[in-house]
Amino acid sequence: MHEIDLTTATPQEYLAYLQRKCAPHGYPRWTTHAIEKFIERAVEAFSTDETCFYPAKDLRKRILDIVRKNQSQELPTELENPECYALISRYGKHVVEIAVEHGLEVPSEIVLGSLTTGEVNAITIRVPAGGTIVAVNAGMFLFLHLSAKAVSSFFAAAPEKDGSLVFSYSEDDLRDAIGANQEGHIRFTEVLFAYLVLGHPGFARQYFQTGPQQLIASLFRDTAEMYVVAHEYSHLIYGHLGSPSAYRKRMLGPTEIEELSFNWGQEFQADNLALKLTLSYNSKKRLDLSLSYAGIDFLFSLMDIVERAAALGNSTSHPPARVRREMLRDWLRQKFSNGAGVPIQLAQLIQSLIEELWKRNEPAFRSLRSAWLSGVCS
Repeated sequence: MHEIDLTTATPQEYLAYLQRKCAPHGYPRWTTHAIEKFIERAVEAFSTDETCFYPAKDLRKRILDIVRKNQSQELPTELENPECYALISRYGKHVVEIAVEHGLEVPSEIVLGSLTTGEVNAITIRVPAGGTIVAVNAGMFLFLHLSAKAVSSFFAAAPEKDGSLVFSYSEDDLRDAIGANQEGHIRFTEVLFAYLVLGHPGFARQYFQTGPQQLIASLFRDTAEMYVVAHEYSHLIYGHLGSPSAYRKRMLGPTEIEELSFNWGQEFQADNLALKLTLSYNSKKRLDLSLSYAGIDFLFSLMDIVERAAALGNSTSHPPARVRREMLRDWLRQKFSNGAGVPIQLAQLIQSLIEELWKRNEPAFRSLRSAWLSGVCS
Protein backbone atom coordinates (compact mmCIF):
# COMPACT_ATOMS: atom_id res chain seq x y z
CA MET A 1 0.00 0.00 0.00
CA HIS A 2 2.81 2.40 0.92
CA GLU A 3 5.40 1.16 -1.60
CA ILE A 4 6.62 3.82 -4.00
CA ASP A 5 9.06 4.07 -6.86
CA LEU A 6 12.13 5.48 -5.10
CA THR A 7 13.73 6.49 -8.37
CA THR A 8 10.99 9.06 -9.00
CA ALA A 9 9.92 9.93 -5.44
CA THR A 10 9.88 13.56 -4.32
CA PRO A 11 11.92 14.47 -1.20
CA GLN A 12 8.69 14.50 0.84
CA GLU A 13 7.66 11.07 -0.47
CA TYR A 14 11.13 9.71 0.14
CA LEU A 15 11.15 11.08 3.71
CA ALA A 16 7.75 9.49 4.37
CA TYR A 17 9.06 6.19 3.02
CA LEU A 18 12.06 6.30 5.36
CA GLN A 19 9.89 7.27 8.32
CA ARG A 20 7.64 4.26 7.71
CA LYS A 21 10.63 1.94 7.46
CA CYS A 22 12.36 3.33 10.57
CA ALA A 23 9.22 3.56 12.70
CA PRO A 24 6.65 1.09 11.34
CA HIS A 25 4.34 1.76 14.27
CA GLY A 26 4.31 5.48 13.58
CA TYR A 27 5.48 8.50 15.50
CA PRO A 28 3.74 9.63 18.71
CA ARG A 29 0.90 12.11 18.34
CA TRP A 30 -0.84 14.07 21.04
CA THR A 31 -4.44 13.17 21.79
CA THR A 32 -6.88 15.74 23.14
CA HIS A 33 -6.79 13.99 26.52
CA ALA A 34 -2.97 14.05 26.58
CA ILE A 35 -2.94 17.77 25.76
CA GLU A 36 -5.39 18.53 28.56
CA LYS A 37 -3.39 16.51 31.09
CA PHE A 38 -0.15 18.18 29.99
CA ILE A 39 -1.63 21.65 30.44
CA GLU A 40 -3.05 20.75 33.86
CA ARG A 41 0.33 19.49 35.05
CA ALA A 42 2.15 22.51 33.63
CA VAL A 43 -0.19 25.02 35.28
CA GLU A 44 0.03 23.14 38.57
CA ALA A 45 3.83 23.05 38.42
CA PHE A 46 4.33 26.71 37.48
CA SER A 47 1.44 28.38 39.33
CA THR A 48 3.65 29.08 42.38
CA ASP A 49 6.91 29.53 40.46
CA GLU A 50 8.13 33.12 40.82
CA THR A 51 10.43 32.74 37.81
CA CYS A 52 7.52 31.94 35.48
CA PHE A 53 6.65 34.91 33.27
CA TYR A 54 2.95 34.05 32.96
CA PRO A 55 0.09 33.82 35.49
CA ALA A 56 -1.71 30.48 35.58
CA LYS A 57 -4.55 31.71 33.34
CA ASP A 58 -2.20 33.16 30.73
CA LEU A 59 0.07 30.13 30.96
CA ARG A 60 -2.81 27.78 30.13
CA LYS A 61 -3.73 29.85 27.07
CA ARG A 62 -0.11 30.17 25.93
CA ILE A 63 0.54 26.42 26.09
CA LEU A 64 -2.73 25.66 24.31
CA ASP A 65 -1.94 28.19 21.58
CA ILE A 66 1.49 26.62 21.01
CA VAL A 67 0.06 23.10 20.85
CA ARG A 68 -2.69 24.17 18.45
CA LYS A 69 -0.19 26.00 16.25
CA ASN A 70 2.02 22.91 16.12
CA GLN A 71 -0.91 20.65 15.33
CA SER A 72 -2.17 22.90 12.52
CA GLN A 73 1.15 23.57 10.77
CA GLU A 74 1.88 22.15 7.33
CA LEU A 75 4.06 19.06 7.73
CA PRO A 76 6.37 17.54 5.13
CA THR A 77 4.75 14.12 5.64
CA GLU A 78 1.71 12.76 7.44
CA LEU A 79 4.04 10.78 9.69
CA GLU A 80 6.07 13.74 10.92
CA ASN A 81 5.90 14.59 14.62
CA PRO A 82 4.40 18.13 14.84
CA GLU A 83 6.31 19.20 17.96
CA CYS A 84 9.66 18.05 16.63
CA TYR A 85 9.05 19.57 13.20
CA ALA A 86 8.04 22.91 14.74
CA LEU A 87 11.49 23.15 16.31
CA ILE A 88 13.41 21.96 13.26
CA SER A 89 11.61 24.32 10.88
CA ARG A 90 11.92 27.26 13.29
CA TYR A 91 15.68 26.85 13.61
CA GLY A 92 15.94 26.27 9.88
CA LYS A 93 14.27 29.63 9.21
CA HIS A 94 16.60 31.36 11.65
CA VAL A 95 19.65 29.82 9.96
CA VAL A 96 18.50 30.94 6.52
CA GLU A 97 17.71 34.47 7.70
CA ILE A 98 21.07 34.89 9.42
CA ALA A 99 22.99 33.32 6.54
CA VAL A 100 21.37 35.72 4.08
CA GLU A 101 22.25 38.65 6.35
CA HIS A 102 25.89 37.51 6.13
CA GLY A 103 25.73 37.34 2.35
CA LEU A 104 25.70 33.54 2.20
CA GLU A 105 23.70 31.56 -0.35
CA VAL A 106 21.53 28.76 1.01
CA PRO A 107 20.25 26.02 -1.33
CA SER A 108 16.48 26.33 -1.62
CA GLU A 109 15.46 22.71 -2.21
CA ILE A 110 15.91 21.37 1.30
CA VAL A 111 13.26 19.28 3.06
CA LEU A 112 13.47 19.17 6.85
CA GLY A 113 12.14 16.39 9.04
CA SER A 114 12.92 13.81 11.70
CA LEU A 115 14.01 10.18 11.47
CA THR A 116 14.83 7.43 13.92
CA THR A 117 18.53 7.05 13.15
CA GLY A 118 19.80 5.80 16.49
CA GLU A 119 22.38 8.59 16.62
CA VAL A 120 22.68 11.78 18.66
CA ASN A 121 22.97 13.76 15.49
CA ALA A 122 21.33 14.99 12.31
CA ILE A 123 21.95 13.58 8.85
CA THR A 124 21.75 14.88 5.29
CA ILE A 125 20.34 12.45 2.71
CA ARG A 126 20.41 12.61 -1.07
CA VAL A 127 17.08 11.82 -2.71
CA PRO A 128 17.53 9.56 -5.77
CA ALA A 129 15.25 11.68 -7.98
CA GLY A 130 16.84 14.92 -6.80
CA GLY A 131 16.68 17.07 -3.70
CA THR A 132 18.11 16.94 -0.20
CA ILE A 133 16.66 15.89 3.17
CA VAL A 134 18.05 17.22 6.43
CA ALA A 135 16.73 14.97 9.20
CA VAL A 136 17.27 15.35 12.93
CA ASN A 137 17.19 12.12 14.88
CA ALA A 138 13.74 11.72 16.42
CA GLY A 139 14.17 12.28 20.14
CA MET A 140 17.41 14.25 19.92
CA PHE A 141 15.81 17.54 20.91
CA LEU A 142 14.07 15.86 23.84
CA PHE A 143 17.42 14.35 24.82
CA LEU A 144 19.00 17.82 24.81
CA HIS A 145 16.02 19.19 26.74
CA LEU A 146 16.19 16.60 29.53
CA SER A 147 19.99 16.71 29.68
CA ALA A 148 19.94 20.50 29.97
CA LYS A 149 17.49 20.21 32.86
CA ALA A 150 19.69 17.71 34.67
CA VAL A 151 22.92 19.70 34.18
CA SER A 152 21.37 23.09 35.01
CA SER A 153 19.99 21.76 38.30
CA PHE A 154 23.53 21.95 39.73
CA PHE A 155 23.80 25.73 39.33
CA ALA A 156 22.77 27.79 42.36
CA ALA A 157 20.95 31.11 41.91
CA ALA A 158 20.44 34.03 44.25
CA PRO A 159 18.06 37.01 43.80
CA GLU A 160 19.51 40.51 43.73
CA LYS A 161 17.89 43.60 45.31
CA ASP A 162 16.68 44.78 41.89
CA GLY A 163 14.84 41.50 41.37
CA SER A 164 17.36 40.04 38.92
CA LEU A 165 18.96 36.63 39.36
CA VAL A 166 22.66 35.91 39.70
CA PHE A 167 23.90 32.38 39.07
CA SER A 168 26.98 31.08 40.79
CA TYR A 169 29.65 29.62 38.54
CA SER A 170 32.18 29.01 41.29
CA GLU A 171 33.86 25.63 41.46
CA ASP A 172 33.20 25.40 45.20
CA ASP A 173 29.43 25.90 44.78
CA LEU A 174 29.31 23.34 41.98
CA ARG A 175 31.29 20.88 44.07
CA ASP A 176 28.79 21.28 46.91
CA ALA A 177 25.86 20.84 44.52
CA ILE A 178 27.40 17.69 43.03
CA GLY A 179 27.55 16.20 46.50
CA ALA A 180 24.05 17.26 47.55
CA ASN A 181 21.89 17.10 44.41
CA GLN A 182 21.18 13.38 44.18
CA GLU A 183 18.07 13.91 42.08
CA GLY A 184 20.19 15.61 39.44
CA HIS A 185 22.49 12.59 39.26
CA ILE A 186 19.49 10.29 38.81
CA ARG A 187 17.98 12.45 36.06
CA PHE A 188 21.32 12.63 34.22
CA THR A 189 21.72 8.84 34.29
CA GLU A 190 18.10 8.20 33.33
CA VAL A 191 18.18 10.24 30.16
CA LEU A 192 21.46 8.66 29.01
CA PHE A 193 20.07 5.19 29.65
CA ALA A 194 16.74 5.94 27.98
CA TYR A 195 18.31 7.33 24.83
CA LEU A 196 21.38 5.12 24.40
CA VAL A 197 19.96 1.80 25.64
CA LEU A 198 16.18 1.99 25.31
CA GLY A 199 16.37 4.02 22.10
CA HIS A 200 14.39 7.15 22.99
CA PRO A 201 14.61 9.77 25.76
CA GLY A 202 10.84 9.57 26.14
CA PHE A 203 11.41 6.44 28.24
CA ALA A 204 13.02 8.60 30.93
CA ARG A 205 10.74 10.17 33.51
CA GLN A 206 9.28 13.41 32.19
CA TYR A 207 8.99 16.38 34.52
CA PHE A 208 8.60 20.14 34.68
CA GLN A 209 11.61 22.04 35.93
CA THR A 210 10.68 25.05 38.02
CA GLY A 211 12.80 27.72 39.61
CA PRO A 212 15.59 29.83 38.12
CA GLN A 213 17.52 26.79 36.85
CA GLN A 214 14.97 26.47 34.04
CA LEU A 215 16.43 29.66 32.57
CA ILE A 216 19.86 28.03 32.26
CA ALA A 217 18.32 24.84 30.89
CA SER A 218 16.46 26.81 28.22
CA LEU A 219 19.63 28.64 27.26
CA PHE A 220 21.66 25.42 26.92
CA ARG A 221 18.87 23.62 25.04
CA ASP A 222 17.93 26.37 22.58
CA THR A 223 21.55 27.10 21.66
CA ALA A 224 22.40 23.41 21.22
CA GLU A 225 19.33 22.80 19.04
CA MET A 226 20.07 25.84 16.88
CA TYR A 227 23.67 24.71 16.45
CA VAL A 228 22.67 21.18 15.34
CA VAL A 229 20.50 22.56 12.53
CA ALA A 230 23.02 25.28 11.64
CA HIS A 231 25.76 22.67 11.29
CA GLU A 232 23.82 20.68 8.67
CA TYR A 233 22.95 23.83 6.76
CA SER A 234 26.60 24.87 6.87
CA HIS A 235 27.59 21.79 4.90
CA LEU A 236 25.06 22.75 2.23
CA ILE A 237 26.11 26.40 2.21
CA TYR A 238 29.72 25.36 1.62
CA GLY A 239 28.67 23.01 -1.19
CA HIS A 240 30.00 19.88 0.48
CA LEU A 241 27.41 17.78 -1.36
CA GLY A 242 28.87 18.75 -4.74
CA SER A 243 30.20 15.41 -5.97
CA PRO A 244 28.93 11.82 -5.86
CA SER A 245 31.99 10.90 -3.78
CA ALA A 246 30.55 13.06 -1.00
CA TYR A 247 27.98 10.35 -0.27
CA ARG A 248 28.28 7.00 1.37
CA LYS A 249 25.80 4.15 1.31
CA ARG A 250 24.59 3.04 4.72
CA MET A 251 21.68 1.21 6.25
CA LEU A 252 18.97 3.25 7.95
CA GLY A 253 16.83 0.60 9.54
CA PRO A 254 16.15 -1.93 6.75
CA THR A 255 16.75 0.62 3.99
CA GLU A 256 19.94 1.57 2.21
CA ILE A 257 20.35 5.31 1.79
CA GLU A 258 22.95 7.71 0.47
CA GLU A 259 24.06 9.91 3.35
CA LEU A 260 26.25 12.94 2.90
CA SER A 261 29.69 11.97 4.21
CA PHE A 262 32.45 14.41 5.09
CA ASN A 263 36.11 14.46 5.92
CA TRP A 264 37.39 16.02 9.12
CA GLY A 265 38.30 19.26 7.39
CA GLN A 266 34.74 19.71 6.12
CA GLU A 267 33.37 18.96 9.58
CA PHE A 268 35.60 21.61 11.14
CA GLN A 269 34.58 24.05 8.41
CA ALA A 270 30.88 23.42 9.04
CA ASP A 271 31.43 23.67 12.81
CA ASN A 272 33.07 27.04 12.34
CA LEU A 273 30.22 28.47 10.26
CA ALA A 274 27.58 26.94 12.54
CA LEU A 275 29.29 28.65 15.48
CA LYS A 276 29.15 32.02 13.74
CA LEU A 277 25.49 31.56 12.78
CA THR A 278 24.53 30.46 16.29
CA LEU A 279 26.39 33.32 17.97
CA SER A 280 24.60 35.74 15.62
CA TYR A 281 21.28 34.10 16.56
CA ASN A 282 22.00 34.55 20.27
CA SER A 283 23.24 38.10 19.85
CA LYS A 284 19.79 39.00 18.54
CA LYS A 285 18.51 37.88 21.95
CA ARG A 286 21.03 40.25 23.57
CA LEU A 287 23.09 37.51 25.15
CA ASP A 288 26.74 38.23 25.85
CA LEU A 289 29.48 36.05 24.40
CA SER A 290 29.71 33.81 27.48
CA LEU A 291 26.01 32.91 27.46
CA SER A 292 25.88 32.81 23.65
CA TYR A 293 28.62 30.19 23.53
CA ALA A 294 27.77 28.15 26.65
CA GLY A 295 25.10 26.01 24.97
CA ILE A 296 27.43 25.05 22.12
CA ASP A 297 30.11 23.83 24.50
CA PHE A 298 27.39 22.09 26.54
CA LEU A 299 26.40 20.21 23.35
CA PHE A 300 29.91 18.97 22.63
CA SER A 301 30.66 18.05 26.24
CA LEU A 302 27.42 16.07 26.27
CA MET A 303 28.25 14.41 22.92
CA ASP A 304 31.66 13.48 24.33
CA ILE A 305 29.94 11.60 27.16
CA VAL A 306 27.59 9.94 24.66
CA GLU A 307 30.58 8.73 22.65
CA ARG A 308 32.15 7.30 25.79
CA ALA A 309 28.91 5.74 27.04
CA ALA A 310 28.22 4.12 23.68
CA ALA A 311 31.89 3.10 23.30
CA LEU A 312 32.05 4.68 19.86
CA GLY A 313 35.39 4.43 18.11
CA ASN A 314 36.96 7.13 15.97
CA SER A 315 35.06 7.89 12.77
CA THR A 316 36.65 8.57 9.40
CA SER A 317 34.09 11.33 8.76
CA HIS A 318 33.31 12.83 12.18
CA PRO A 319 36.09 13.98 14.51
CA PRO A 320 35.57 13.13 18.21
CA ALA A 321 33.39 15.63 20.02
CA ARG A 322 36.24 16.65 22.33
CA VAL A 323 38.40 17.56 19.31
CA ARG A 324 35.60 19.59 17.72
CA ARG A 325 35.05 21.38 21.04
CA GLU A 326 38.71 22.39 21.26
CA MET A 327 38.71 23.62 17.67
CA LEU A 328 35.76 25.92 18.44
CA ARG A 329 37.45 27.24 21.57
CA ASP A 330 40.56 27.99 19.53
CA TRP A 331 38.42 29.91 17.04
CA LEU A 332 36.96 31.96 19.90
CA ARG A 333 40.46 32.79 21.15
CA GLN A 334 41.53 33.90 17.67
CA LYS A 335 38.37 35.88 16.93
CA PHE A 336 37.83 37.61 20.27
CA SER A 337 41.37 37.62 21.66
CA ASN A 338 41.22 38.69 25.34
CA GLY A 339 37.42 38.68 25.26
CA ALA A 340 37.33 34.89 24.99
CA GLY A 341 38.72 34.31 28.48
CA VAL A 342 35.48 34.40 30.46
CA PRO A 343 33.40 32.47 27.87
CA ILE A 344 35.98 29.68 27.79
CA GLN A 345 36.24 29.60 31.57
CA LEU A 346 32.46 29.12 31.77
CA ALA A 347 32.62 26.47 29.05
CA GLN A 348 35.36 24.60 30.93
CA LEU A 349 33.29 24.74 34.09
CA ILE A 350 30.31 23.20 32.26
CA GLN A 351 32.62 20.57 30.79
CA SER A 352 34.03 19.72 34.23
CA LEU A 353 30.53 19.41 35.66
CA ILE A 354 29.33 17.07 32.91
CA GLU A 355 32.47 14.96 33.15
CA GLU A 356 32.10 14.70 36.93
CA LEU A 357 28.46 13.64 36.51
CA TRP A 358 29.55 10.91 34.11
CA LYS A 359 32.43 9.82 36.37
CA ARG A 360 30.13 9.41 39.35
CA ASN A 361 27.26 7.80 37.46
CA GLU A 362 29.05 5.64 34.88
CA PRO A 363 28.98 2.55 37.16
CA ALA A 364 25.20 2.90 37.59
CA PHE A 365 24.74 3.38 33.84
CA ARG A 366 26.86 0.34 32.98
CA SER A 367 25.03 -1.75 35.59
CA LEU A 368 21.62 -0.72 34.27
CA ARG A 369 22.66 -1.47 30.70
CA SER A 370 24.03 -4.90 31.60
CA ALA A 371 20.90 -5.79 33.55
CA TRP A 372 18.70 -4.64 30.68
CA LEU A 373 20.66 -6.54 28.03
CA SER A 374 20.71 -9.66 30.20
CA GLY A 375 16.95 -9.46 30.58
CA VAL A 376 16.38 -8.93 26.85
CA CYS A 377 18.68 -11.77 25.82
CA SER A 378 17.49 -14.28 28.41
